[in-house]
Amino acid sequence: MSRKEKEEAQKLGTSEIDRRLNALRDKTNAELAKLPKYETDNLKSGKYELKITTYRDNLAEGSLQIVVQRLGMGWIHADGLTISKDNDAKSMEQEQLYSFM
Repeated sequence: MSRKEKEEAQKLGTSEIDRRLNALRDKTNAELAKLPKYETDNLKSGKYELKITTYRDNLAEGSLQIVVQRLGMGWIHADGLTISKDNDAKSMEQEQLYSFM
């Protein structure tokens, strides 16, 4: 497999994380609370298969944590956000994502 194919697969995974987080950011806390605890989808890019998992965790005082993780070809990447019960969405700090990477 070529280096270009690997780079394209990695870009696909990263853009999918961004796409999903942007869509989730537009939802309310109540809508996000209905998501399953986790859900995994398989994506193909050429010969590569990537797993994209979305996690939902309940935090204190009604807040939610949403993380989207990419696994594939030895790569692990995650990004996420927290949503307060008042629908204030904030990006997660890198340190908060360590348990997903």
